[in-house]
Amino acid sequence: MHGHSAGIALSLGGQVPTSAATADGVHEGHAAAVDASRGADASFLDQLFCCPITKVAMVDPVIAGDGHTYERTAIQHWLQGSSLSPVTGDKLPHTRLVPNVLVKSALAQHAQVS
Repeated sequence: MHGHSAGIALSLGGQVPTSAATADGVHEGHAAAVDASRGADASFLDQLFCCPITKVAMVDPVIAGDGHTYERTAIQHWLQGSSLSPVTGDKLPHTRLVPNVLVKSALAQHAQVS
């Protein structure tokens, strides 16, 4: 065994799991658990991808000076009237907005799966 498989095999007592179904239905039970987990994950991701200002899923996420991610138009509007963080209430060290490429990519992948 090479690379990661060896580590997996050692931690599993020398056996590497396969995708073949077993007679005792272990994979069927696993499939049901995965489906339930996906539902919980989807709900968590929906919350994670919501802008703290609008409470709506972001389309153009940006990182503000407080390190939090917001929908671009929402934080731009916020910054017109305040120099404080919408999340912490602390003074923002700057008003530059940086695209959050990671969140935008995750949003795109989440949209494909949903």
